Amino acid sequence: MATLDAISKSDLIQFLADCATVTDIDTDLALQIATSHIQSHDGREFNPKHLKRITDLKKRWQTSLKRNQPDFSVYSDTYYVCELWLCWIRYSRRYLRDIGKDSSLFTRSIVSDIQAQSILDLGCGFGYTTAASKEMFPSAKVTGTNLPDTAQANLAARLGKRVGFKVVPSHRRVRADLVFASEYFEHFDRPVEHLTDVINSVKPEYWLIANSFGTDAIGHFQTYFHADSAYDSKGISKLFSQTMRSHGYEKIKTKCWNNRPAYWKRVDLV
Repeated sequence: MATLDAISKSDLIQFLADCATVTDIDTDLALQIATSHIQSHDGREFNPKHLKRITDLKKRWQTSLKRNQPDFSVYSDTYYVCELWLCWIRYSRRYLRDIGKDSSLFTRSIVSDIQAQSILDLGCGFGYTTAASKEMFPSAKVTGTNLPDTAQANLAARLGKRVGFKVVPSHRRVRADLVFASEYFEHFDRPVEHLTDVINSVKPEYWLIANSFGTDAIGHFQTYFHADSAYDSKGISKLFSQTMRSHGYEKIKTKCWNNRPAYWKRVDLV
């Protein structure tokens, strides 16, 4: 498993080898796709031919949105794991690394401020974020959610058996002190209603959230809804924060870059 400290090409190669144990993936092709995807994301020169599988997936998703029939089968595409790898190395890994820094809460780390005996990682992908959470909170019971019967869920479950966390298909019936949601809520066209459902079901004391409502990516919606109203990315982000506050959470000021992940804490614990 890749650590929070450094990522190398060999980590990606090992990851793709692990993928090949649960799905019919061409690891050489996947290496080209993932490498080009990272280069494109970082604004570096890349081979468009190698990125075609990702761009085609993105077009397929966007076309389905125009038809008002979201094509969630994109998550089951063999090479969607290349998108997940990018999210891990450029976003989720950084979020976890930052909350562990001694200065993330100015005089101490965010991790040291969280008294959690149970953690829920929403949409845990292939399980690296969940495993890292277990490493950062070794005494906590850690659970990740994932779409059932997918390669990513199978990978996460296998990793969970090795390092000590479980993977379940839904947050329901899970109670957790801390909920971690990295690049998660933008995959729902009604994210605020989903948020409310998680709050009522899981009843967490702490939240670490990194939303990307304004980002154009596979699985992200362009228009969001709540009740009978439609919202753009700014509108739904504002409503999301209002909903957190209305349920008794306070956003804590941190030194995390761009306030990501956002640290929310139940008001009676502040």
